Amino acid sequence: MRITREVMECLKRWHNVGMVEWFLRRFPEGEAEYQDVLNAAAADGESYYAYALMKSIKSETTIEVDAITDCKHFFAAGNLVIKTSAIISGKLYAGGSIQAGEDITAKGGIWTTHCVSAGKNINTDSIEADRIVAGGYIKADGPIRAEWEITAGDYIKAGGVIEALQRSDSSRHVGIKAGTYIKGEYIKAVSRIEAGTDITASDLIEGDYITTGLLRYDTNDEENKTGGDIVSRGDIQARSTIKAGGNIKAGRDIKAGDNILAWQGIDAGEAIEAIGGIRASTNIKAGGKINVGHAHAGTDIEAEYDIVCGSTLEAGRNLESGGDIKAGAIDAGGNIEARGSILSGSSITGAHIEARIGIFAGLNERRESWPTRAKVTAATKPDNLNSGFWVEPEDPNGELGK
Repeated sequence: MRITREVMECLKRWHNVGMVEWFLRRFPEGEAEYQDVLNAAAADGESYYAYALMKSIKSETTIEVDAITDCKHFFAAGNLVIKTSAIISGKLYAGGSIQAGEDITAKGGIWTTHCVSAGKNINTDSIEADRIVAGGYIKADGPIRAEWEITAGDYIKAGGVIEALQRSDSSRHVGIKAGTYIKGEYIKAVSRIEAGTDITASDLIEGDYITTGLLRYDTNDEENKTGGDIVSRGDIQARSTIKAGGNIKAGRDIKAGDNILAWQGIDAGEAIEAIGGIRASTNIKAGGKINVGHAHAGTDIEAEYDIVCGSTLEAGRNLESGGDIKAGAIDAGGNIEARGSILSGSSITGAHIEARIGIFAGLNERRESWPTRAKVTAATKPDNLNSGFWVEPEDPNGELGK
């Protein structure tokens, strides 16, 4: 394929008026092979001209090389196959895909219209491609962006954003997946985000399904109870489930369209919301409200504002709310305290139960069924028990509330 002066004249309207003058200085006859033009742009450091050509003119050619080590920039019109490694200090661009048997290092950045894949590691300033796949790590000082998939056998680390922008029809394409950790400014995928250990963002984590490590509540094998943390200084949002083998921690909200599951603790600077359930082996804590379908914590559940639970609310130790506590049933191994009211559709169980406004059990039950279906079990009868049937833990006879 040959590039002519007329082609460059068309491109300059959209890109850069200096393109034609540069082309004619390099090729006075006014035409040249496509790859020769890109080679000249690489030699002169004119990466933008190369980018403009490859964005506008497609090529089905394939360049195969043993290695790329003796140049600053390398631009391929179509596909680029590197049998071993590419190690350059500048930019690596291709109009098709880039495939390397070993490492790809391009400090100036990697751009392609299709896939970037390496048998080992990818190390660069920034990456933009259809798919990015590495057997080792993927590391960029700036952003890592892919249309479909970013997958690394080791870690994925970016100084900027990490994005997989579209949902693939293939179940093989996860979205963003790392064998160990994922770390970036914000991490966003239309589909899944998976890491073998931690997922950490300085701003936002957003995906369809977010998971780290191995999380199993039905095993006594301690090796299967360890995993990584999901940590964001901003929000953590999933359209379905957030699941961590360690902690889930956000500076702002944690929100899930389905469940939030952590083998250790869950901590949000603001709200925790899940249409399904929320479960943690240790504490659940929110700087705002907690609004979930059901909740279980191995130790404490604490919220600055309301705790609202559609079904059962369980804590191994204490329940504490700066507002109301409202659930289908409430069960705590320790104290239950609310600055507002405590409201339960059926029973309430705790060592000590206290609310500034009122305590209401059996809201979904008839009064005559309170002794069996609306028990309020506590060491002492709460002062402001408005409904329900109080019993001491050792006294099955009990006493009606007001």
